[in-house]
Amino acid sequence: MFNIYLIYSALRAESLIYNVLYSIYSLSYISTNNFNFVIYTDQSKILQQIIDKYNFSFISKIQIQSIDASLTKKWSSRGTPYKDNIEVLRLFYNSYSDDALFIDNDMYFTNSPESLFRLLGNNEFFMHEKINRLFQRICNFREDINKNITISNNHISFNNKFFIEPQYYEFSSGIIGLSYRYRYLLDQINTISDTVYDYTNYNDAGNTAFSITLQENGKVHTSEQYAKHFGFDFNRYFLAASMGLFLNEDRKRLEEYLAFYNLNKSFVEKIYLNLKYNELPHFICIFEELVVKKQRLTRPYIYSYFLNKGKCNNTKQEKKLLEHIYDKFFKNEDICFD
Repeated sequence: MFNIYLIYSALRAESLIYNVLYSIYSLSYISTNNFNFVIYTDQSKILQQIIDKYNFSFISKIQIQSIDASLTKKWSSRGTPYKDNIEVLRLFYNSYSDDALFIDNDMYFTNSPESLFRLLGNNEFFMHEKINRLFQRICNFREDINKNITISNNHISFNNKFFIEPQYYEFSSGIIGLSYRYRYLLDQINTISDTVYDYTNYNDAGNTAFSITLQENGKVHTSEQYAKHFGFDFNRYFLAASMGLFLNEDRKRLEEYLAFYNLNKSFVEKIYLNLKYNELPHFICIFEELVVKKQRLTRPYIYSYFLNKGKCNNTKQEKKLLEHIYDKFFKNEDICFD
């Protein structure tokens, strides 16, 4: 059996440590496999204290790799940390010869990522979601950026340093799968990310560089069926509630957040007692639309609304789950639409 490594970064902010631990804990809800976790951080003492405080010892294979703060500062010397995932993957493959998946620190798992490892290699790569065509996006804002970007013969040239083919897509990170065999590509990805950022000031220059290089060298699969971003803090609070694990002051923050939307204590108790982990993605979708965005959704239109937005599958099971969550949490709530 090959070793399965999931690697994370928690750099510059303590809150990212909590994100990583929530992500690792979420995997225990959908997989019994014994993964190896490697966390790269410039806050190793704080991370170890938190692991000890919340008794994460049941996850025996967490390795902490310390990174000096001066190095992380160098990575963001251009003003934004767009290349952390590139540099962390390079550090990992400098020390390990096993394949690894880089996991964004704000991901929670919906399926076991073990099967992804069986596809790595042989010109097979993973990123998270296919967003849009790179060619069209750069064409749309070319006039606002460096004039050394030229378009000719359906190719985009960055001062002849590299080219973007019209068929290339941009992918989000989330999960990045690049095997040990292809570690040499990280140098090219690093160079392209610097060029993209220098020419465009694009904060996701690292993702663009991964997208270009991996498509040049093989097939890029998406991994969105394996994990989702919890992203905003309030989604992290709901994730914590669904797992029955609140780190730091997240329980208090959840209650303050719900109070902001005038949701009473009975709603809070329903979250604590009844929100199940497998319901979380659909619960978040309904909450964001109904409570945050003030969409006047009623039960008969819940399923068709999310189906049209591409946020659920066209199955009876999805319809039943959405209606069940609506009935359980929102049906009798007095939600203000002012």
